[in-house]
Amino acid sequence: LSKEAMILKSDSFDYSTFREKILLCKEISEESYIHILEKSLYTRDLLSFEELSENKVKYLISNILNTTKVNYDLLRNNFADNHIKLIEKNFNNFITKTEDFETDEKDILLILKSKNITIDNKYNYISYLKDIIVNNKDISNKVGEIIISKGIKIEFVFNLINSLIENVTLKWHKGKIS
Repeated sequence: LSKEAMILKSDSFDYSTFREKILLCKEISEESYIHILEKSLYTRDLLSFEELSENKVKYLISNILNTTKVNYDLLRNNFADNHIKLIEKNFNNFITKTEDFETDEKDILLILKSKNITIDNKYNYISYLKDIIVNNKDISNKVGEIIISKGIKIEFVFNLINSLIENVTLKWHKGKIS
């Protein structure tokens, strides 16, 4: 199976169900699971993978799962911090639908600290955070670091500037904030 790419559809066989059964199989060893699926060409917007091992789920995140609200929620509820890995995989999909993805302050901090999300994407994400920046010292600090690393002039509302000044614990930088 690992050397053959399955066709998408057939009148004589239900390949989609067959692929799903393989994807959700708990009895296959992790090594065999990865080997069988390594040539998989198909991704999933929805897959009920909550019963799988963490290593199998990590493989799914990297290779099979699309960044959808359903997959994100399953990861968030069942596999700690792996929902952030799904966001990292396709940040552009996430940022265009941020209101669909529930995030708490811990999630936001993980996103802002991620080494797999570009500084430009983090910078763009900041505009979606609003009051969270003002109310959380760690997030304010990270936002300040991102803004300074961009090195560009930015317009902000007063309470955001005030929060950044109160909460950012950075060494002197050549950043312009107005």
